[in-house]
Amino acid sequence: MDNLNIFSPTVLILLSLISLAIIIITIVLGLKAHKAKITTGVEGMVGLEATALENFKEDFKGYKGNILANGEIWTGISEDNIKKNDLLTIIDVTGMKLSVKKKIK
Repeated sequence: MDNLNIFSPTVLILLSLISLAIIIITIVLGLKAHKAKITTGVEGMVGLEATALENFKEDFKGYKGNILANGEIWTGISEDNIKKNDLLTIIDVTGMKLSVKKKIK
């Protein structure tokens, strides 16, 4: 037991290096997460694929109808005349409405 001294310079340097490595790794991972693209909420929906659940009806602002996006039913608005089962791309989120356009095949 005499050979093990927790206050020896070797042990203190080793513990300091391990602590420093943990701090650096935590900072790097935190910065990476902070810069990552938003993948949740309405901001994360832009660019996702959706499906028209009905033929869109003409509205004074364009066309409007229900769509299925991310497993949920939303109101979709578009400048395109959308038909049932058309594949769509979400281009913007305004309140509880998703602006969509026909997906280019």
